[in-house]
Amino acid sequence: MAYLSLTFMPKEALDNLPPDDSRMIYTLPQWFYVSYSVAVFAGFIGSVALFLQKKISILFFGLSLLGTLGILFYKFTIDMRTFIYGSPNTILALCVLIVVIGLLVYSNNLKKKGVLI
Repeated sequence: MAYLSLTFMPKEALDNLPPDDSRMIYTLPQWFYVSYSVAVFAGFIGSVALFLQKKISILFFGLSLLGTLGILFYKFTIDMRTFIYGSPNTILALCVLIVVIGLLVYSNNLKKKGVLI
C-alpha cells in the first residue's frame, strides 16, 4: 500500500505535504523506485509461490532481498532523514531486512527438505 501511495500520489496531494516531504519525494532517484517495486512485488510473488510450495519462491525472495538492500542503501547513505528522525525508522528498516532474509532462508530449508516442488 505504501508503494502504491508513493508511486501514484497525485500532484495535488504532493503539494499539500510539508515542504521537506514533498521535496524528498520529488528528488527520489529513479533507481529507488525500481528497487522499491522489485522488493514489494518480488516479495509478494515469492510469498504466493511459497504458499503454493514452488521452488521459484527462492528466486523471488532473493530479488526481494536485492530490492530491499537498494532501499536500505538509499536510506542509510544518501537520505540522511533516517538518522535525523531517529531509531524508529532504523528499527523498522532492519525488521524488514530480517523478515526478507528469514523468508529466503526458510524457503531454502524447505527446498532442502523436499517440500518445495
